[in-house]
Amino acid sequence: MRLIYPQNNALKLFILNVYLQQKLKEVTPPNKIKKQYFSHHPTKFEAYSSLYDLSDTTNQFEILSYIRPLGNRWITTYYGQPKY
Repeated sequence: MRLIYPQNNALKLFILNVYLQQKLKEVTPPNKIKKQYFSHHPTKFEAYSSLYDLSDTTNQFEILSYIRPLGNRWITTYYGQPKY
């Protein structure tokens, strides 16, 4: 998308805001992904289980890289991974 730069500052800000809102929608994960990859769990095992795919026959060790402690809870986070 090519931006056109008008002379009016208010109009420039409006156009920039519209452009940034559109870009934000492109990089915001869908709700299904948010629920699975950005959630809180009471135990590390529950966090791991929430991401474990029963249909996958591999060992799925990479799941451990998505689990982080946060206070007395465990979070699943996909931030910093290739897509999000």
